[in-house]
Amino acid sequence: MKLRYSMWVPAANCAVLLTALAVATPLAAQEHPARHSGNDSRYILKDLGTAGGPNSYVQDVTNPVNNERTVVGIADTALPDPFDPFCIYDCFVVHAFQWQRGVLTDLGALTPGGSSLPNGINAAGMVAGFSETGAVDPTFEFPPEFHAVVWNLGQIIDLGTFGGTLSYANAINDRGQVVGFALNGESDSFINTSSDFDGNCGTGDVPSQMRAFVWQEGRGLRDLGTLGGPDSCAKFINERGQIAGHSFTSYTPNGNTGIPTFEPFIWTNGTMTGLGTLGGTEGHASGINNRGQVAGSSKLAGDETQHAFFWSQGAMQDLTPANDYDSGSHALNDQGEVVGEMFNGDSWDAFLWTGGVLTDLGACSTAFSINSKSQIVGQASACADGSHAFLWENGGPAIDLNTLVPQGSGVALTKATHVTDAGEITAQGVLANGDEHAFLLIPRKN
Repeated sequence: MKLRYSMWVPAANCAVLLTALAVATPLAAQEHPARHSGNDSRYILKDLGTAGGPNSYVQDVTNPVNNERTVVGIADTALPDPFDPFCIYDCFVVHAFQWQRGVLTDLGALTPGGSSLPNGINAAGMVAGFSETGAVDPTFEFPPEFHAVVWNLGQIIDLGTFGGTLSYANAINDRGQVVGFALNGESDSFINTSSDFDGNCGTGDVPSQMRAFVWQEGRGLRDLGTLGGPDSCAKFINERGQIAGHSFTSYTPNGNTGIPTFEPFIWTNGTMTGLGTLGGTEGHASGINNRGQVAGSSKLAGDETQHAFFWSQGAMQDLTPANDYDSGSHALNDQGEVVGEMFNGDSWDAFLWTGGVLTDLGACSTAFSINSKSQIVGQASACADGSHAFLWENGGPAIDLNTLVPQGSGVALTKATHVTDAGEITAQGVLANGDEHAFLLIPRKN
């Protein structure tokens, strides 16, 4: 995900593995049971609560919820962010949380008063993300230092860096393998001018070279290398240990962008392979499935237009029929179906691409997630003020999720971020008092 901040900075070269106890105090979450006769809503609506502040969030990451119905997200504490205005979300200190069976557990941070954020959970309940360390760098655009972390069995593990000041974990699989990027401290004349490159790693400009990594407990950080340039970033990992991300391909800047070409890669068994682009000098991955297929977005020749792509067995397919209009992908499933958004000349519309067929899911919408049953969730605004979470299935049309949950709860669901293979949906909702909370929608048993 992209953070709502400018950037940050670290202090120590933490090649060693540090552990600290997470703050794991159970906090009561709220529930919104049905309030109308017949109890005939399709989903049970669970309010995941907060860590003492007004708001909570669940991101559009690959796996914010596991098969045990454990959800991870971000919760406001009651503390004001000491780095205001350089805030992650809403200028409260925010902590990663884990929610299960009605109880929200604050996972804490590496330092008292620091913020933390999760980017995924695996089947065993291990959570990957990052945390502020308490150190600052006055030379950097965003003062707080942050490191990639893993929460496991009541501990928070600092994954360290490659000698630089920052690291960031993007994803985790069921093997406990974590991927992301870490800085190595080497000067880099390109990364600070390339918001597209490092922005697609989940951050803003960073102060030195970044390198894609894979981490596993007992093995530490492994530098995955690059495709030939100074920087790389790992974003996704599947259950086979294949990794997708993007990398510079050389040190030679392009005339129209001022930076080298970067393209998506797949890393398999120690080898990083570039996937190419659709003709432009910029491309990145937006997901990898368990068949080793990759979805993403790439600039076309001239770098004026960006299209969603699907890559499989060495071939990249452009998913957008009109060269003049932009599109981007957000996710794919193991069947190779891709979802995202495209511009049709009048509005940005969510799309489904399957078997070479592109389906428009509705005007002024974005699709964030698709499961194995081809259920799709996202956000729609009907090209007007306000927005609502939607579900699309069985050929459509898209359904406003607010019509499928108990009425009278006082909650307006504004965005659906993920749908599991069991049909459970994570979503954002606005309460009657204006606070924003994370929610889980659980299908009712027939």
